[in-house]
This record gives sequence, C-alpha cells and structure tokens, in this order.
Amino acid sequence: MSKKKIPSRHVGSSPLYTPLILSKTPGNFLKIRELSRNFPSMMTRVLPGTDHLTERRRMNDALGRHAFNSSLPHPEILRQYGEVIADAPERILKILEADSAHIRELQQNIFNAKKDDKRRIRWMAYSLTAGGYGMSALFAWMSRDVLAGIVLT
Repeated sequence: MSKKKIPSRHVGSSPLYTPLILSKTPGNFLKIRELSRNFPSMMTRVLPGTDHLTERRRMNDALGRHAFNSSLPHPEILRQYGEVIADAPERILKILEADSAHIRELQQNIFNAKKDDKRRIRWMAYSLTAGGYGMSALFAWMSRDVLAGIVLT
C-alpha cells in the first residue's frame, strides 16, 4: 500500500499570506496594488458573512459608480453647475476658499490655545515645586523636620 503524498501549503502560496518586503522595487508595489484590488474577495475567504460587501463592489463596478472624496465637487459636476448658472463654479470655489481660510484660522487658534495651555501647566508645576521646596526649607529652619520631610515627599 503506497502512501499518497499530500501537497503541503506553504505560507507564500496564497496571495493573502504572501509576505511583503516594502522596498522601492516595482514588483513589491505591484503586489501591494494586487492585494488591495483583491482584498474584498480575500476578505470573504477569511471573514465569513462578508459576501454582501464583495457583491456590492461588483455591482458598483458594473454600474460605473465611483467614489470621489474631496471638499470640491467632482469636476464633471462642477462643469454641469456652470451650464445651469454661468458663474456657479466661481462662486462655489470662492465659498470653498473662504471655508478653507476659516478652517486654517481655527486650526491656528487651536494650536495657540494648546501652546498657551502647556505654558500654563509648566508654570503651575514650577510654582508648586518651588513652593514645596520653600515650605520644606521653612519647616527645616523652624526645626520641624517631620513636616519638612512630609512636604518634600
């Protein structure tokens, strides 16, 4: 009776388990791109119950739906606004520029407030430490060694 040799699965045999060495070689970037494209199908093999996500992605690809994530509208939509109202794209861009300036101003104010808060924390810590050493020195001068030790600890 001969034993059949069962093929073993190596770690690198599946694209899910292929180790990636991130370097500047084009082959590794292609592997990463391939993994990111195949992630939904790999996810269904690893995580049961995620078939609907893969199906939704296939439907979106078939219908030609694509996501556009930006504070600006998609250029095609912006062009269509321009067809309806002549100066709409310029007005939209002015609004977005004003919003962007306001957001930058808010971020600068937040940064300055955090900086001032840290400065206040440092001065408070310095004051408490200096006050504690001063009280300890005062208690030691008054021959109250126990109180001086308690204040230092």
